[in-house]
Amino acid sequence: MATPALVPRARRFESPARQFINAKLEPVHQPIYSAAAFDNAAIPRSVLFFQYPIGGTVTGAGTGTIGGATVWHTNLETAGFLATPKLYLVQGFRVIPHPLAAGSAAGAAPSLKDDEATTGLATPDTDAQLQDIMFLWYTGVFHFTVGPKNYLKVPLWNVPGNTGMEGFAGIGLSQNAPGASSISFQRSRVIQPVGRYFSLPQYPILIPSQQSFNAEIQFPLPTNPTLVADSWVFCQLDGILGREVA
Repeated sequence: MATPALVPRARRFESPARQFINAKLEPVHQPIYSAAAFDNAAIPRSVLFFQYPIGGTVTGAGTGTIGGATVWHTNLETAGFLATPKLYLVQGFRVIPHPLAAGSAAGAAPSLKDDEATTGLATPDTDAQLQDIMFLWYTGVFHFTVGPKNYLKVPLWNVPGNTGMEGFAGIGLSQNAPGASSISFQRSRVIQPVGRYFSLPQYPILIPSQQSFNAEIQFPLPTNPTLVADSWVFCQLDGILGREVA
C-alpha cells in the first residue's frame, strides 16, 4: 500500500461575503486580545473589550484615562470590527486577570500587584492578587456578541485563561525582634485561574468583515466588592484569522 503524500492544506480561499469575492484570504492561527483596566475601587457594572484599536484609549475603569494603547494592550487595528476583507473564526475564549498593576498612563513603568501574604501578631497583610482575582472571578458574568446576536453568556469562572506561571516564589521565616516571642512569615505566590478554556469544537463563531463584535464582563450584584489594587484583565479569542493576501 502506497504511503499517502504529505500535502499542506490550501492556504488561500475566497471570502464568503459576495461583495468581497475577489479578495483572497490566508488562514493563520492568531488570537485576538484586548485589555481592560480596573481601579482599586468598587467593581463597575460593566467592562468592555475590543472597543479600541492600537493607539486608542484603553477601556475599563482604570486609574484615569489610559491612552496610547500598544500591541501589549490589543492587536486590533480597528475598534470593534475587522477591516475589509479580514474575517475571524472564533474557536475559544479566555479571560486572564494579570499580575501587573494597571498604570495611569501608557508610558508608566509596570509594577507587580502585591502578592505577599505576611502574617504577624498585629499587622496581617492582604494578598492583592488573590483577593482581587476572587472578587472578579466569582462576581462576573462573561458575555460575547457578534452584531445583535448573543453567542455566549456564562459566569466568569467558565472562561479561565489557563496560562501563565504558578507556585510559590519564595518562603521566609524571621523573628520580629531579638528576644521577641512572635514569629512572622512571608509567602509570595503567582495566582491565576486554571482549568480547560472554553472551546467551540463543533460550532465555531464567524466574525465577518465589518461586523461589530464585543466581549463584556458584567458585574450584576446589588453592591459590588472593592478591589485592593489597580488591575489589568485581558480577554482573548482563540481561533483562525483570515487575512488578505495579494
